[in-house]
Amino acid sequence: GHAGIDSIRELLSHPYVTGADSTGRFPTEPCGSCVVGKRPQRPYDNFQHRADSLLDLLHIDYAGPFPTLTPDKKRYILIVVDDFSNYAHVALM
Repeated sequence: GHAGIDSIRELLSHPYVTGADSTGRFPTEPCGSCVVGKRPQRPYDNFQHRADSLLDLLHIDYAGPFPTLTPDKKRYILIVVDDFSNYAHVALM
């Protein structure tokens, strides 16, 4: 997300902020992303099953492509968590 209007106004009031135009109008309505991000969500169902041994249950997530490449030209991230041990592995792809 981004900082709220009050935080931005506070930041712009400090003398160490230079080159920023603080004379413009601020929007009076929240942006669409703020509305979606702040809406009520139902809690997750209480998932009771736990793994009985290593690799019995894996939680996997990935993200990307990211606009900036890593030094070795990777653009995605993969995260794998073993439910039994809570061991997590992160791979750049």
